[in-house]
Amino acid sequence: MIDRESPTAIRLDSVTKAYAGSCAVSAMTLEVQRGEQVCLLGPSGAGKTTLLRLMAGMVEPSSGGITVFGTPLQDIRRGPELASVVGMMQQQLDLVPQLAVRHNIEAGLLGRWSTWRAVAGLLLPVQSHAAASAARRVGLEDKFFTRVDRLSGGEQQRVALARLLVQDPAILLVDEPVASLDPELATDLLSLLRDLTIETNKTLVASLHSPEFATNFFERVIGLRNGRIEFDLPSSKVSRRRLDALYQLNGRASGPESVSMTETAG
Repeated sequence: MIDRESPTAIRLDSVTKAYAGSCAVSAMTLEVQRGEQVCLLGPSGAGKTTLLRLMAGMVEPSSGGITVFGTPLQDIRRGPELASVVGMMQQQLDLVPQLAVRHNIEAGLLGRWSTWRAVAGLLLPVQSHAAASAARRVGLEDKFFTRVDRLSGGEQQRVALARLLVQDPAILLVDEPVASLDPELATDLLSLLRDLTIETNKTLVASLHSPEFATNFFERVIGLRNGRIEFDLPSSKVSRRRLDALYQLNGRASGPESVSMTETAG
């Protein structure tokens, strides 16, 4: 039985994930405590997405073990049981552009609905109160019946977040939620994500490229490079020196993010 009151939400023990002989995640051990807000930070190819997919049970480790609330991840049944514990918002969003916001949000309920109810939800004017409530919480109440392909990029990100809220997992895994947004929209979405996580007392693990967003919106930052943990620190202890080293590539910084922060202690 899954103990949702366990202090440790996720634990990885020497987890490795290899693809065609190349390690995306290498012998990684870490814990995420229940209620924590953790950011995975690092350059492209650091292993952030693979790590999130491992935590979500979307891929299996090549070696090592993963537990969720003290239960081995492989022992949690796929379907409603897993969906109630772990949910992931992928970078591609996986929305259906031809369908309304309402239907895309309700997709978060599919793991709990019968086949008949799922079909009825698409064909009949049966409104889900959970979906309507989620739309309100992310500021899309007035777009509830609008087709997703008529929304802006920021609004589509909010639809994906609302779908995750409707799924209502104990652990939220979010992959690059603001990669395609301008700074103002990115700040708005991360503020919303942080506030909703605190409000619902959930555990949050998200991946980002921007150190400034990582340290401003998360309490803990894990720096990844080449599938390994370079540092694991409270956000207040992440220094520019550490970030420069994290993003270093052949003697040069790999992106503007690495020089955009004010030096902090640590």
